[in-house]
Amino acid sequence: MFSKILISCRSLCQKRQYSEIASLLQGVNRVMEHFTPYLDIPQVKQLAAQLEQIEKSLGDQISNDFKEAFSGTGPKQPSTLTQLSEACSVLNVIEPRFKREIIRWFVSLQLVEYSHLFQESEENAWLDRIDRRYAWIKRHLLNFEERMGRIFSQDWEMSERIAVEFCHLTRNELTRIMAKRVNEIDVKLLLFTLQKTTQFEELLSRRFTGASMEDLISSETSSKKTESTNPFEESHGKNPFEEDEEPEKPVPSTQIQLTTTESLMVSPFHGLISRCFESHLNIFVDSQDKNLAELIDRFVADLKIQGSSLAQAEIEGCCVLPSCADLFVFYKKCLLQCAQLSTGQPMLSLTSVFKKYLREYATRLLQSNLPRSNNTSSITPVLPMSMSSLTKDFTRELRDLSSGGAAGLIQNFQSLLKEGDMSSTSPKYSKDDIARICTILTTAEYCLETTQQLEGKLKEKVQPALADKVDLGSEQDLFGSHRQGVVTQSALKTQYNGSLYTGFGVIAISVVSWFVYQGYLETRVNSPLTENKVAFPSSHDFPERYWGSFRPGVYFGMKSRDTNSLLAGLMWFMPDVAAVGDNLEQYGWKEHDGRNFGVQVVIDKFIQLETSFVTKLGGKHGGDWTARIQVEPRMKELRGQQVTLFFYLTLDDNGKGLLQPIRMIDNMDTSGMEANESVKFLGLSAVHGHTEKLGDFRVSFHHSNEQSIVHTAFLSTTVASPHLVKEALQSGLRLMEDKRSKERHISLAGTLFAKEDILKQPNFVVHQVTGKLPLQLEIVYESNSFIERGAMLRGEAYDTLLQKYREQFRIQFESKFRLNEKGFSEEEQEFAKSAMSNLVGGIGYFYGSSKVQSVHNKEPVPYWNAPLYTAVPSRSFFPRGFLWDEGFHNLIISQWDREISFDIMAHWFDLMNVEGWIPREQILGSEARARVPDEFVVQRNNQGNPPTFFLVLDAMFKNRPVRDISALELEQLNRMWPRLVSWYNWFNTSLHGPEPGTYYWRGRDTASVRELNPKSLSSGLDDYPRASHPTTYERHLDLRCWITLAAKVMASIADLTGREGRKYHETFIFLSNNELLNAQHWSEKAKRYADYGLHTSNVTLRRPKSVAGQPKPDKIRWVSEEPTPRFVDDTFGYVSLFPLIIEILQPDSPQLGQLLQDLRNPNLLWTKYGLRSLSKTSPLYNKRNTEHDPPYWRGPIWINVNYLVARALHHYSAVEGPHQTRALLLYNELRENLISNVLREYRKTGYIWEQYNDANGAGQGCRPFTGWSTLVLLLMSETYV
Repeated sequence: MFSKILISCRSLCQKRQYSEIASLLQGVNRVMEHFTPYLDIPQVKQLAAQLEQIEKSLGDQISNDFKEAFSGTGPKQPSTLTQLSEACSVLNVIEPRFKREIIRWFVSLQLVEYSHLFQESEENAWLDRIDRRYAWIKRHLLNFEERMGRIFSQDWEMSERIAVEFCHLTRNELTRIMAKRVNEIDVKLLLFTLQKTTQFEELLSRRFTGASMEDLISSETSSKKTESTNPFEESHGKNPFEEDEEPEKPVPSTQIQLTTTESLMVSPFHGLISRCFESHLNIFVDSQDKNLAELIDRFVADLKIQGSSLAQAEIEGCCVLPSCADLFVFYKKCLLQCAQLSTGQPMLSLTSVFKKYLREYATRLLQSNLPRSNNTSSITPVLPMSMSSLTKDFTRELRDLSSGGAAGLIQNFQSLLKEGDMSSTSPKYSKDDIARICTILTTAEYCLETTQQLEGKLKEKVQPALADKVDLGSEQDLFGSHRQGVVTQSALKTQYNGSLYTGFGVIAISVVSWFVYQGYLETRVNSPLTENKVAFPSSHDFPERYWGSFRPGVYFGMKSRDTNSLLAGLMWFMPDVAAVGDNLEQYGWKEHDGRNFGVQVVIDKFIQLETSFVTKLGGKHGGDWTARIQVEPRMKELRGQQVTLFFYLTLDDNGKGLLQPIRMIDNMDTSGMEANESVKFLGLSAVHGHTEKLGDFRVSFHHSNEQSIVHTAFLSTTVASPHLVKEALQSGLRLMEDKRSKERHISLAGTLFAKEDILKQPNFVVHQVTGKLPLQLEIVYESNSFIERGAMLRGEAYDTLLQKYREQFRIQFESKFRLNEKGFSEEEQEFAKSAMSNLVGGIGYFYGSSKVQSVHNKEPVPYWNAPLYTAVPSRSFFPRGFLWDEGFHNLIISQWDREISFDIMAHWFDLMNVEGWIPREQILGSEARARVPDEFVVQRNNQGNPPTFFLVLDAMFKNRPVRDISALELEQLNRMWPRLVSWYNWFNTSLHGPEPGTYYWRGRDTASVRELNPKSLSSGLDDYPRASHPTTYERHLDLRCWITLAAKVMASIADLTGREGRKYHETFIFLSNNELLNAQHWSEKAKRYADYGLHTSNVTLRRPKSVAGQPKPDKIRWVSEEPTPRFVDDTFGYVSLFPLIIEILQPDSPQLGQLLQDLRNPNLLWTKYGLRSLSKTSPLYNKRNTEHDPPYWRGPIWINVNYLVARALHHYSAVEGPHQTRALLLYNELRENLISNVLREYRKTGYIWEQYNDANGAGQGCRPFTGWSTLVLLLMSETYV
């Protein structure tokens, strides 16, 4: 029987039925284990030999199958991925050497292309392009996992093996290249290379376990960051080496044992590549030596300039030289850099450099700046030999002072310190001398303490075997020799009731420090956070999205994702700017993938325009693109009527470049041409151009049907700013008349420059074509660096590529949202595609600076210049970035394209200042600024929108194991983490209330006389009613819930990225505690959740009596009842729903049951069109907030909050509890109401609206509003995570 099985194995082997072979061989091997002791029996020995021969044949055959399948020679018998996967199951049960050989061969094959692209002779091989190596392997691994990952079972760890071999190969190549080109390595290049390498190694350590590597590297330090009091981790205090830490909670002994064991493990990827740089780290140490020498020289020079003033900085309550803090901050940065590079000999060398400049600082900055004596009996001023002698002299005389109080001390200060006895009239030290002495003493004390911490940190960071060689004792002695004097000074401070410091110190020294500190506070609002940027440094990192329709404020425009971009746009005898007042019947993208193409329809009164574009990758400058404008008459009788199109090119703000227009007629033989015929060729055939970012390029213009062209023209001029292009074009129009036919037409004037313009170099070029309907114009942009592009992208080539992208879009859309599967009609699916396309097609790229202000600034100050890649709420009314809107936008965008969503969030987080604040409205560049009234431009740093990006991150990673998260996503999360921490901290510290767990929005006007209820703009809910009288003890329910969500998501991301998330988890547990929530926000009287504050319901708007001859005065606020501290429970609306929205109510909570009951009450929020924002029973329902300010969040239906409520109902309908059935019924009914009404209004008006009327469901506010109202798509697809 056993022989028959072996024969069967041979037969299956020939047929390549590997799955059956694997099953058989598993059984055979188990049987053979029992026969192992009997191998001396001939029959058993023969069977074992036959089995060995079968395994060898299988191993050789499978090896050949792999090589034929992946070597491109073509297999004799087709080898599908499934067949190869089954073959791998065979390799798991036969002799292991076959599996090892296949793995070794396959891994080497995967890296053949890499070895070729980055061989020593290639440009990409050098260190300055090392990130291209890592980008290559990341892309390759993603492609491998997508295309071939299913061939190999997870325990083969093929992705990890490829990555490990890549690391070995890269390390060897870099070692060899650096040895040959060592003279070309400078510190900037070395640090750049090391930073990219260590980031890549960290990414690998989070993505892979290291199971495929032979040994795990052990170390006495943990690979995970732990909270530490060491200053060199994170500095929250004013001393760079100290932290404010929460006391650690006791940990069970078993947990301590586990933690200790884990702490001995270091990622096996650490140093896998980066250790090849260690032999070159002397470059880094030498550079820091040079930098420190320059720093000390600068400190000395600054001190000389300051003279006796000794500009001071307040640190830990003392006045010290600001240079000492700068020195130790520099040390900290050096140490952190070195610890990332090496903890061996280079760190010891750096320690020697630190010691050298500590001595320099003590000698040149402290001792040499001690004041000279003013002893008139001395011929030569005497400089004390040390600070201790000065201190003894100084404090000895202080001992004899009476403790008569600060006033007497200050009044007689010049008589305090005398030369000789107390009766002498000659003061030993002037006031400036005393200030200098105090400053230098406290600086020495600060340096002593910080040097001790520095030594401890060096010993902790350096390799354990070298720790004993770290000794900063002599440097501590240098500062500590003055310790006795400092101690004496401290004792005196206590003995005399603080007279020296409370008197002279506060009034003479601390006042100066206060002014310095105020100056420091003034700069914080526009100082960027120093953490690494999240967005990738160049838009060329995403070539598919380098060019696009990134000008949402115009009907159709193209630009690149770079500063000072080339801008392209369209006009047609109608305003170029997309504005509500244009009264177009409809406009918007029908299909747009955010990457390669877009198709838009614009319906004007008499014509319909279809604008489309396609991009094509190639070259070094973002590739090519083509735009097509097709104009059709809306009525048959208009066929043959004329229409005029203008297509323009200009440069973004402060853009520099060359635009050279080429006329059609200049390249034509006009000798036999009629005059009336030549007007067809007065326009442009092309524009040749050059910019720094784009290099050389050419834009050409093509008319599909020359017979339909009536005339063409052009304009070449200058424009001060892109937002003035319409005015510039209008000023270039002329009424032309044909001398023969007397026909008149409006035409551009050609070259048009001011007389004083000597250069006559245009930055605004327009091509005009007037033709008979229907009319088509194609604009082809070609980059000169794109060499092998093939046929020009126009005509049939354009049609083919556009059709390909449109088909891919439709397939992807259905796979993402499954609307056809859910039974939606074709018309409804087209609506959904258009809704999402308008959101994605409305993504813009802006560059500029905001205007910001803090309480410390008298006037607004400019933020730093920065780019922003973001969607916009409305192309017509809000074509700019809004922080809280963008979270809702990305709930949709992240479902469509996570890369785009991450990129958007990265740009927003890079706008974070040093406080952790992000301006809530981004008005960047002249095009955006021109659309915003001045009073809304300034952003204030005590106001921050709800952190809705946490909604996006929660939806993207909820319930996803790490293995299912791509390497790119993990890399982005790791880059984002420090800024998420700062953002979370800003909310948690800047907006907290007086009691633990309470928070309130800042920015409400406490002195408003015209507002019925002072707005909370920062909440995003603007005029939603809060406590009638703003105070600092308000409790805002929605803000509390947002921070609860933030804590939950921070804990989740910490777990995903291997960071310590305990404090976030504990915060979430604390804030989501239903008992605490109810105590702070549940009104037992009204049976609802509510804000708390100083409140009365009896507030109205009344008009004061008019004065004869004066204009009628505005209505003012009238309060007819004294407010009291209470719940704001006369109001029920969106804010009341936030505990439900954030899903923190327990499934069996009575409060949840009450909320669900009230939700369905038509007298409160329920309508057949969705949930209104404020209940009909609330005092301010549909009330104006001022005489001129109509209700906004006081009744209308908003889709974003309705979506969040539907999402929460969906959650509770899936959780067992007494309210599960009610939640399900409400969910189904609310979802149907919302979808039906938005679709109905779209059919009626052609637009998606900002809000919907709660009485009749009519769209209102601005339109098109394809921002968060597009969330109707996620309701249709029932996408909530």
